[in-house]
Amino acid sequence: MKAKIGNPNEPWCPVCEDHTDYHLKEIRPGKTRAMYTCNKCGSNTWNPTNPFLFGVVVIVLILGLNFLMFAADKNNTAQLQPGEILLGKIAALGMSIFMLAVVWGNSKHWRKFQKWRKKLYQEKIDAVLEQK
Repeated sequence: MKAKIGNPNEPWCPVCEDHTDYHLKEIRPGKTRAMYTCNKCGSNTWNPTNPFLFGVVVIVLILGLNFLMFAADKNNTAQLQPGEILLGKIAALGMSIFMLAVVWGNSKHWRKFQKWRKKLYQEKIDAVLEQK
C-alpha cells in the first residue's frame, strides 16, 4: 500500500475515506465494468473530478439542448407535430435533470474528498510541528 497522500488522480473510496487497493468490478465471469471496487469494504471507488469544469460543460449542454427544443417549438421549420415537440421538451428536461443529478453527486464526492485531504494534510503538519 502506498503512503497516504490525498492524490486526486488515484481512485478514492468514500466509505473508507482513503486511497485503498481496488480491482475492476466484474458484472459476470470474464466481463468487467469500468468501475473500481474497494478491496477493503467492497464499495465503488472514484477518481475525484473537479466539479467546476465538469459543471460548466454540463450546464452548456443543458442550455444547448433546451434551447434547441424550445427553438424548435417557436420556429417549426421541420414541421413537427405538437406531440413530437412536447415529447422532445420532456426528453430535454429529463436529460437536464439527470445531468444535474450527476454533477451534484460529483460535487458532493469532491467536497468529501477535499475535506478528507485537508484533514490528512493538517495531521501531517501537526505531526511535523510536534517533532520540533
